[in-house]
Amino acid sequence: TAGYWMKHAGPRDDLMFAGASLYTAPWNASSNALGAATLLFQSNGTDNYYYPAYSPDGSLLAFNYAPSGSNFHNPLARVKVVVAGQASPTAVDLAKLNDDPTVQNGAAGRVTNSWPRWSPFVQTYKSGNILWITMSSTRNYGLDIKNDGNQNCYPSESPNWVTPVFSDNKVNPPCTRTQLWMAAVKLDAAGVAAGQ
Repeated sequence: TAGYWMKHAGPRDDLMFAGASLYTAPWNASSNALGAATLLFQSNGTDNYYYPAYSPDGSLLAFNYAPSGSNFHNPLARVKVVVAGQASPTAVDLAKLNDDPTVQNGAAGRVTNSWPRWSPFVQTYKSGNILWITMSSTRNYGLDIKNDGNQNCYPSESPNWVTPVFSDNKVNPPCTRTQLWMAAVKLDAAGVAAGQ
């Protein structure tokens, strides 16, 4: 299954997808075409695999996983990594990147980690190789941005819509603010397997 489209109820319908499986396919540069697709992770119809991104060295594939819900602004979204090219891949949850013990979006750890993307280069740190990964997240940011228990909503995409007010602890109900966050990922096999 490649997933299914959902409609979001609101002032305007917004299409999003859920229940998506994750596939890879080789690219043939001479014929300018994709090859046969290979299934990496099969959705059970409820869980969702989406937003994949290969590391610049081609060794890792990062993607989002959510046990339920759509791809858009899902507070259950977590960043996972798999070693590229494995026949039976094991998805590694990047716990240090994903977990946050504070209560946000109604429960601990619901920080909407989404759209993982790699930095374009490999770096050396303490005689090992690392890659930086960037994602959007609604986690709290110090004392300035508190997303405690707020609804996931987003700014309008048209000047005709009413712009929601972001969280400032003065407006009820406030909208969560998405920020960009970065984390380093160790490139050795043991580091990847341990989610470091």
